[in-house]
Amino acid sequence: MSEKANIFVESASSLQKGESVVLLGAPSVGKTYELINNLIPRLDKENVKTLFLTSDINIIKKKTKAIEPSQLNQLRENELSERTLIIDDFYRVFVKCKEKELLERFFDLFNKCRAIYISTTPYRLEYLFREEESLIKNIFDRIKFNFLKFEIFEKEAEEKIKKEINKENPSQWLPKCQYGYNFEHEKLEKVFKPFKMKLFQKYHYFSYAPFALLSIFSPEECKLSRFIQWFKSEEKSRLMELGSSILLHIREHLKQVLSALGVIGITISEWVPVVGALGAIFFALKKRNKRIIEIFSELNEASFTELEMAEKIAKLPPLTLYNFREIINQANSQKILDIINAFPDFIRELEKREKQIHEILEEYESVYKE
Repeated sequence: MSEKANIFVESASSLQKGESVVLLGAPSVGKTYELINNLIPRLDKENVKTLFLTSDINIIKKKTKAIEPSQLNQLRENELSERTLIIDDFYRVFVKCKEKELLERFFDLFNKCRAIYISTTPYRLEYLFREEESLIKNIFDRIKFNFLKFEIFEKEAEEKIKKEINKENPSQWLPKCQYGYNFEHEKLEKVFKPFKMKLFQKYHYFSYAPFALLSIFSPEECKLSRFIQWFKSEEKSRLMELGSSILLHIREHLKQVLSALGVIGITISEWVPVVGALGAIFFALKKRNKRIIEIFSELNEASFTELEMAEKIAKLPPLTLYNFREIINQANSQKILDIINAFPDFIRELEKREKQIHEILEEYESVYKE
C-alpha cells in the first residue's frame, strides 16, 4: 500500500472512531481530489455520514452531501451530531464565513458534529494562527486533532509530471512545483508538540505538487522576488496610504467589485497594502496601461506553489498573488473591465487619486527593472 493510501486509510479509521484530523498539504498536491475520490468513498463504505463544507460546491459529486458557507443556516440541527464534518481548504471557508458574518455558525459545527476533518496548506494554517489567534486557537484547544502530512516525493512526482501532466524531462520541472515549509509561529508549538518526533521533524513539511504545473508552460523560475520587494520596501507606505484612502471613501464599492469578480480571501479591513495594490491594478486596467499589465502578467507564469511561497516571504495574506493573477489574466480582462465600469463611483474615486497611483506604478516599474 502506498504512503498516500496509508494516509487516507488512517484518516478514515480516525474519523470512524470519532477522532478529528488535520490534513496538511501543498497547494495543488491533490488534497481536494483525494478527499472526494478516496476518503469520502471509504467513509461511505463504512456508513459514516459526512457533511462536506467547501468554498466551491461545483467541484463536488452530486451524491455527496455538500454545502457552501452561504448555506450554513439551512442545516438541520438534529442531523449534525451524526455527521462527520469535512472542510475542504479551511482557509478559504473561514474567510468566506467571515466575509458573510457566519463565523458563529461555522464554529458551532465544531461543537455539534461527531468529528472534524480539515484540509489546508501549511502557510494558510499558520497565517490563521497568527492573524486570527483567539478564534483559531480556541478550536485547537478544545478539539484534539491528529495531524497528517500529504506529501509527494521526487520519484512519484516525476512519474506524475510525465504521465499525468504530459511534460517531457520531468526533472527540470520539479523546482517549479516544490513546496518546503518550516512552521515558525510560537502558538503552534503547543498544538504540534505531541506529534513533533513522529510527524513533523521540527515542524517541517516538504512535498512536490505536480498538479500545480497544469496551467504552466515553462519550467523557468518566475521572478516573484520583485513582487515581494514591492510589499516589503518603502513603497509599502504608499500602498498603505492609497489603501487607507480607498477604504475610507469607497470601501463598499470595492467590496461589490470584489464580490462581482468572485475574489476569495480579501478581508479588506485588515490588509490595507493589498487594497492599495488592488486600486493601482484596477486603475491600470481601466486606463489600459499595457506596460503595467505586462509586468503583472508575469504572475501567469508562476505555479500555485511558487505563489504561496512568495506570499509567505512577503507576509502577505494567502491567495493575494493568486487573486492578482486572476484579475490581471488576459482571458478575464473584458469581464473585469465590464465589472469595474459598472461602478462609476469607484472609478471616479480612483481617478481623484490618479497622481498617487501613477507614483506607485512608476515605483513598481523601477523595482521591476532592477
